Amino acid sequence: RSDPRCGGWDGVFHTMHLAWGAMLLRHGHFHCDPHPGNFILRADGKLAILDWGQTHSFAPPFRRHLCRLVVHMAGEHHEAIAAEVREHSQVKLERPTTEALSALCFAYFDTRATPLAECNLLDLSNSPFLKNKIVRNTREGFNVIRCVFLFRGMMAACGVEGSAVEVWESDARRALAEANEPVPSLLASRTRRAATRAWLTAQRALNVGAGGRLNTPE
Repeated sequence: RSDPRCGGWDGVFHTMHLAWGAMLLRHGHFHCDPHPGNFILRADGKLAILDWGQTHSFAPPFRRHLCRLVVHMAGEHHEAIAAEVREHSQVKLERPTTEALSALCFAYFDTRATPLAECNLLDLSNSPFLKNKIVRNTREGFNVIRCVFLFRGMMAACGVEGSAVEVWESDARRALAEANEPVPSLLASRTRRAATRAWLTAQRALNVGAGGRLNTPE
């Protein structure tokens, strides 16, 4: 299922994201230690995953929660992302604003670079988590977050940029449809994403509103 347009390291990470999308969103049982030593590129060009000693499973309700989150994140529907976290996640923030919850989700569950994802968590004097504390974190999502952080680190080392969530979207949509859950149409999702990007770009340029705050450590 790898995208034939992707070659080199881009193709390697695209294949990794496809594999983890299927494991996380379709099966709910996944390899949770994807560090560089656990992959090998075979002579036939296929990517092999090694050392299945660390795996994790989660219950169907959490898998569906993750699927909904992925669909909302792929569509950059920030209000829906925040609502999903408030209603179904264990995560609690001191100030659970839409901007803060959406930024946290992109840092936790997607490989794309954002200011929050790239901030130095050990720099306590400038930590955004001192300004808006995480009152309770997600225990069930820990291994998913670990996988995303490992992917993001490997991608940075290889000079690759990309969004795991965008690769996972098709599996998330399929899993939700199989569970008879409503799924927003792809056209509606793409239209909303284009409109959101245009609106936030304008707000960022003027440094006003949500565009001035979204996905920033502050």
